[in-house]
Amino acid sequence: MRCVVTAILIGAVLILSACGSNDQASDAGEVRADDTADSPMEYQVTLGNALSDTLRGVANFGRVQDPQTGDELFVIRLSTGFDFAGGIVISRRDTTLPTPGDYDLAVAADSSAAVPDDKFFIIFREGMLWDLRSESGTLTFSTVTDSLIEGRFNARLKGEIAERGRELTEGEVHAVGRFRAGSGMTGYVIGL
Repeated sequence: MRCVVTAILIGAVLILSACGSNDQASDAGEVRADDTADSPMEYQVTLGNALSDTLRGVANFGRVQDPQTGDELFVIRLSTGFDFAGGIVISRRDTTLPTPGDYDLAVAADSSAAVPDDKFFIIFREGMLWDLRSESGTLTFSTVTDSLIEGRFNARLKGEIAERGRELTEGEVHAVGRFRAGSGMTGYVIGL
C-alpha cells in the first residue's frame, strides 16, 4: 500500500510541477514564440485559395546559374523540404543585392526569360505536384546586407496544381510570407 501512495504522490508532484511550463501555449490571436521568422535563415508563408497551408523552413540567398542558358540569377530560396528542387524561389536576373524598399512582382507566365532583368518574380514548385508563378503582388525588403536579407511578400500565383488521385488543374494561390534569408546559396536552378 505504501508503494501505491508513494507512486500517486510522485505523479501528483510531477503533474503540478509541469503546470505552466509549456511555453508553446498561446491565447487566441497571439503569435507563439515558434510562429515567427525571427531567427536567421527562416521563413513562414501562408497559402490560400487553391492551396491552403502554412509553410515554414530554411531561407537562404545567393547567385545560381541557369544551366540551360548559362545566365546567373539572384535567388532567395524558401526551402520546403519536399525535394531538392522544391520550394518558393524569389528571383531576378540582376545579380546585385537589392536595396531595401518595395518592388512590384513581375508576371513570370511560361519562362522568366521574358521578365526584365531588374524585376523580381516568384516561382513555387513542389515536385510534380505544383508549378506556380507570380501573376502580381508586392515584395518588400526591410534589411539587406551581405549576410542577411529580411523581407515579406504578398503575391498572387497561378499555374498547375496536381492533387493525389485527381487530374491536373489550373489554379490560383494567394501567398503571404516573411523571411530572414542567410547568404551562401550556390548551385543551379533548372527552369527559371
